Amino acid sequence: MQKGKFITLILLFTAVQCSLNDKSNQKTSYSEKDTASESVERAVTFRASDTTLNPYPYDTILTGGYSLSYVVNGNVQYLFLRKNDFKKKISENSKGLPHKNLGYVAADFKNYFVLAHSYGSGNPHYIELIRKKDGLNVLSEDAVWIAADERQEFLVYCKSPTPDIKDKILLYNVGKRSIERFDFPKEIYNDPTVINSIILDTVTKDRFVISYEINDSLFKKSYRR
Repeated sequence: MQKGKFITLILLFTAVQCSLNDKSNQKTSYSEKDTASESVERAVTFRASDTTLNPYPYDTILTGGYSLSYVVNGNVQYLFLRKNDFKKKISENSKGLPHKNLGYVAADFKNYFVLAHSYGSGNPHYIELIRKKDGLNVLSEDAVWIAADERQEFLVYCKSPTPDIKDKILLYNVGKRSIERFDFPKEIYNDPTVINSIILDTVTKDRFVISYEINDSLFKKSYRR
């Protein structure tokens, strides 16, 4: 082989090898960057899930594009009402307490929803009627959950967890913001826990009907509106 051809082959081999090395270095650099990005995402995900401890177990999607967001910051857990850029804190308590204490959606209406709080098995659930557009509770008094009709937008509640003869069943027309008051059935005064078994049976233009259970017996009471 002639000396000139030999030198040319050496130069060609060297150029090819350098080209391969450059590509290999570029690939390695890209892979390291990609892996670093994935590590950051995994770290963020881990930190987020670690701070919340247990996931918030209740439905959080509301009509009208609203939702509830569960957040933990330090030793406090929160619920925020959210829609697009709107965000309003609606509940908070210590981290580790049951989520039922913090609140859950008991009823969802067009422009309002019921946020209920439970503080133990068998105890009544205290409620707030939250206006979605600003996150404010529109009930001016203490309120205890009885029932709701989401389709017709009726909320049934009372002011006392253990109602007596002076207390009333409140039928709240959420859309019209009007309240009607009805006497409790006399039988319930001998069993204050019966409030948890009251069911909204029917609401018509003329009638308001509830069902309730006492000593494993089912009763029904109809009221004229």
